[in-house]
Amino acid sequence: VTCLAVEERVLVSGGGDGTLHVFDLVENALTASLRGHAAPIAAAKLLCPLADSLVADADASAALAASPLSASIDGCVRLWNLAHSQPTAVTLLPALPDLPPAPLPLALAHFGGCESVVCGRASRVLVYSLRRGAIAAAAPPPHGTPIVAIDACAASHTIASASLQSGGVDLWDARLLPAAAEEGVLAAGGGPSWEE
Repeated sequence: VTCLAVEERVLVSGGGDGTLHVFDLVENALTASLRGHAAPIAAAKLLCPLADSLVADADASAALAASPLSASIDGCVRLWNLAHSQPTAVTLLPALPDLPPAPLPLALAHFGGCESVVCGRASRVLVYSLRRGAIAAAAPPPHGTPIVAIDACAASHTIASASLQSGGVDLWDARLLPAAAEEGVLAAGGGPSWEE
């Protein structure tokens, strides 16, 4: 087991073999084994309410709001749909075969009225909009080293990222991150940071 996520009655565990296992904690049973990653899974999250998606007749909107996310060390991020008898996955971000394996931390936040996936990938902070199905914002961290931890708070529009090599923690205002198509340095400087 390389990562865990728990929400309500559901637990997901990622494995070194690239498999994501879904468990019903009330029934104490494995409900799905999801295969599709070509590398070990580094992070997993649950979009709530996942337990509702275990019902086969859930509608499509419930399926989107009730799916596990997984990220592997090759840079691939997948969104899984458990609403049908055969689980399916959508690749949100493809693998990065030219880069060395690295941690790929994930966070979830509700920015700008829609659910977003926040991740540290290829030494960048990325905000992926599930509504748009695309990267909404991207910015390189000031340290330029792989991000090993990330979290987000929608209420304050804050993204916190940490780089193990630099020992730094950076705070980002999600409203000030440049759009993915824009180039250049973040005008706001990335917000305050501190060293441990």
